[in-house]
Amino acid sequence: MGTEARPEDLDLIDRAGALRAAAEALLAEINDPALPAPAREAAGIALSRLFSFAQEVAA
Repeated sequence: MGTEARPEDLDLIDRAGALRAAAEALLAEINDPALPAPAREAAGIALSRLFSFAQEVAA
């Protein structure tokens, strides 16, 4: 997925359901300029971890 998450990358996590909803919420936080930088960074780390866990389960 890389450091720049795109909406289409979320399909690699899940196409629907709770994991997809979590990924979409995290992506929204990453892209929210109203949030402080540390909050956006934390959302990016969380999305990266979610992606990693989803890939491990899929393997």
